[in-house]
Amino acid sequence: MLKGRSSKLRKLFTIGVVIIALMITLAASGGFLLYDIAGEDAKGIVRDFAVMVIAEYHEDSPVRSSIDILYEPVIIERTETNSVWLYEMVETMLPYISYENIRAHPIMPEKIVIEYYDVRAGALHILGWAIPSERSLHLSEWYVKISGLESIYGTIVHELVHNQGNLFAGAPLKDVEARTTAATVEVLAGMCLRGDQIACQAFWIDVGDLASMSWRSMDLKIFLNFSWTLFLEVV
Repeated sequence: MLKGRSSKLRKLFTIGVVIIALMITLAASGGFLLYDIAGEDAKGIVRDFAVMVIAEYHEDSPVRSSIDILYEPVIIERTETNSVWLYEMVETMLPYISYENIRAHPIMPEKIVIEYYDVRAGALHILGWAIPSERSLHLSEWYVKISGLESIYGTIVHELVHNQGNLFAGAPLKDVEARTTAATVEVLAGMCLRGDQIACQAFWIDVGDLASMSWRSMDLKIFLNFSWTLFLEVV
């Protein structure tokens, strides 16, 4: 595992050096002005790339586990569920909502289920969903079957945060999702600091994804397109 990480880190370091060299060359030749890359954008490029490098370094092999899905739902402590594992995970994660100052008195969903989601009827990125008004948390069955625990962790926390309502439910959707994503990272970080290694992996996946989205959202035209393509080719 360490050997694999060292090899990956060397590749990321190499591409980082190439991109920084390109930035220096562009700066020296007035290229930043040519491509409308402002000073703050340049800082953002370096920041996001650094985060992606660190996140990639911390990324580990997917953690597989057998997750139970019951034929008939059961009631556990007034919560309906068809997966004892999922119920126990939500129960374990719930206190961190309070620890991370997201909600003083966290709300435990009254329904926690893994259920079939017809991917043909919607987007493939539907991994889970919450209905805060009904205090319910749902995971897509196909997603649970093909994903590692570190990915599932992030989705559970995200939907659990939605269930807290207030700033994490309703509209406008983009603001709600932004706040929920930030809170999700906070919860995962808290779990990681308290020794949950799978939460640590989930944290770095989420942070790396945020840096990646930030990188791609910048309007850096030819330079950014070239850099991102080169980065993807290497990793």
